[in-house]
Amino acid sequence: MLVACLMISGLPAMRAQQTASDEVTIVPLPVPANVIGTYVRGVSNDGRRMVVESINDYNGKNVDSNTEIWVYDVDSRSFIQITDTADLKDPADAAKTVLAVNSYMPVISGDGTRIVFTSNAALGGTTNADGNYEIYTASLPRGATTATISRITDTGQDSTDETVKEILSNYAPTISDDGRTIAFLSSRKLFKAVTDGPAAFSALKEGANNTEPDGNAEVFLYREATRQFSQVTATRDIDATANFAVRGFNSSPYLSGNGQVLVFLSGFNFAGAAAGRNNDFNGEIFAYRVGDAVNTVRQITETNAKAAVPPNGPENILAPGTHPLNFDGTKLVLESSGDFASKNTDKTREVYLADLSGSTINWRQITDQKLTGDVTVDFLKSDFGFFPSINSPGTQIVFGTTLNLTPASTSSVKVDNGDGSREVFKYDIAAANFRQLTFTPVSTSVIDQRDARTAPFINDGGNLVSFSFESSSLLPAGPVLAEVFQAKLRTVISSNADEVKMANAASFDNTQVARGSLVTLFGTQLANTTATAPSTMLPFEFNGVSVTVAGIAAGLIYISPTQINMVLPSGIAAGDAVEFTVNNNGVRSSGKVKMVDVAPGVFTVTGDGKGAAAAQCGQFSPDGLTFPLTAPPCTVGNESQYAILVIYLTGVRNTQAVQVKIGDTTLIPSFSGPQPTFPGLDQINVGLTRELANKPNLEITVTATTTTNVDSNKSTISFLPIEEPVTTVNGASFESGIVAAGSIAVAQGTKLADAAVTASGTELPTSLGGVTVTVSAIPAKL
Repeated sequence: MLVACLMISGLPAMRAQQTASDEVTIVPLPVPANVIGTYVRGVSNDGRRMVVESINDYNGKNVDSNTEIWVYDVDSRSFIQITDTADLKDPADAAKTVLAVNSYMPVISGDGTRIVFTSNAALGGTTNADGNYEIYTASLPRGATTATISRITDTGQDSTDETVKEILSNYAPTISDDGRTIAFLSSRKLFKAVTDGPAAFSALKEGANNTEPDGNAEVFLYREATRQFSQVTATRDIDATANFAVRGFNSSPYLSGNGQVLVFLSGFNFAGAAAGRNNDFNGEIFAYRVGDAVNTVRQITETNAKAAVPPNGPENILAPGTHPLNFDGTKLVLESSGDFASKNTDKTREVYLADLSGSTINWRQITDQKLTGDVTVDFLKSDFGFFPSINSPGTQIVFGTTLNLTPASTSSVKVDNGDGSREVFKYDIAAANFRQLTFTPVSTSVIDQRDARTAPFINDGGNLVSFSFESSSLLPAGPVLAEVFQAKLRTVISSNADEVKMANAASFDNTQVARGSLVTLFGTQLANTTATAPSTMLPFEFNGVSVTVAGIAAGLIYISPTQINMVLPSGIAAGDAVEFTVNNNGVRSSGKVKMVDVAPGVFTVTGDGKGAAAAQCGQFSPDGLTFPLTAPPCTVGNESQYAILVIYLTGVRNTQAVQVKIGDTTLIPSFSGPQPTFPGLDQINVGLTRELANKPNLEITVTATTTTNVDSNKSTISFLPIEEPVTTVNGASFESGIVAAGSIAVAQGTKLADAAVTASGTELPTSLGGVTVTVSAIPAKL
């Protein structure tokens, strides 16, 4: 009945805004309540699956707050728990932890079906008695809700006096698009054979004694096709130190989508024609072609570590939790204070694109910060921590920045980051053009806006960006926690000249609507088809139609050429003229509406906000176990039977100060808030009183209080005469309260029959003298 109520049309249209070449909609992906925020670590190439690590209890199964691996499925808007671990306790003292168990550093394959991570748990049917962190993979086919975990490494001590318990000895994994090639860092020398997995492997170390482990992390590869490890780097600290004053390092490995190219950051100097230029042992980026011999690498960057402008150093960064390589490994995006394109003589940290397809590296500087010459100002203003990623086809780059970047002069899209807040930007490589995707106020949760980090990922099509962001920055009524969002770009082909009007879906009041409420849009060219969306999960785009309110996507219920029914985003801010747009397969319509916190509207049977309320009446069943609801007219109950009226409405969930006036009687609800099964629908439960009995068509008004009282539309309800109470007692002892099934009982009360009549014969009737009695809906014999 409710959906039918939401499908009445009839308001006129007006003039519209000017269109743009495309528009951005921010889609908030709902996640369960959490305590630390949700941070995306990797995204599939289509943007439909995300991997996170978190202590949060998203599904009620992580009550011990261990760090677990989770996959967020965008289509079902649900978390799939990949790992489920527990700390090991002392058998003699259950309160004492002998091994803290956690899982970290997840990445997801481009096809979204494989996850690789590090954990010191015993997973995949294996043991892990020493508590060392090992590399694991999880297979999660599309549509699956349970993962199959396999172990990749089985390592232990390199020496008898070494501690490996709870130590990240194997870490920083990376994975190809098909999940069959994995790279990672390890400080271990001996890799034991794993059942149904890799064969045994012994690592090499460069230097005079290549059999002696030094504990330095090396880059390793594992290829599922051969079930074998191979070594990318073999280094020793003595090669990168002056009198052992500085320790060398290898870090940040990233595989290309096809699994054939690996890039990493290293403070070593690898000999060879394409390397051998890191004599100062600065952290430089190197590329390795999978299958080449160990240490056969190409040096990508060549910089001077002492030249960076604080706080931009170190100079070259492959940021964690990013996607820096395209599918074939020919394009690399990175952060650096180097001057590769002869534009960065001031050595600020910038975003660079390196074309690795030829024998000579072609550089493009994406950002270009300008220093003032004042060291103090430069220190405070120069940005860093961009966390750039490139999509698999190598056509688009995304990153976060506090800079106010401008698009090409021919662009008509909005760009405005003059306040220096952290925003997400997209860069089109072919067009050499920026696109600002978020527009947020200065964050109040950090003092320095550069600390409001985000690591965005962009899909193959270049039109869907996934990222974590402080919710209250994008949603003024949201929490001050990081939550998951997607920025969706939709092309605008033409602009509809007719303005769209928005109204309360229950009352059809178009003077104001409440955030989080059910509303109806009226206009022209709103959709090409007429259809109702699945009620279990409202889509943000349906049959090519999407609605954006204050930049945020709305959940759609029903679409037609002249009407759309939907749920307003709950986190948007109130305002006198909030902009909203409809994108119907490229046809853009728009309008403005007054947005408030509370605007009650009661649904009616006729669906036009007038006449009888779409309400229900309720009383407990005689056994007290159920509370069946029926359509009006309603009984008001009696001394022994409590009765309520359930009113269905929208626009009151943002206040608890609600009263209901029925005729001349004012009642305070026992419950007022969201109805649990239908998005945007609110519910009020109010106890009924005897003075309402036997009164037809009483007027109902719901009043919600914010700074002022706000009345709903007026509807009606009718009530039955009072039902007199009945007491049932034992037919022999006349004890009340308990009677036995199948026994003789006596019902006592008033007006139970018009006359005294006694049944005759051996078979007792279920109707006698026009009287029937039912007990738990079963007729009694009289």
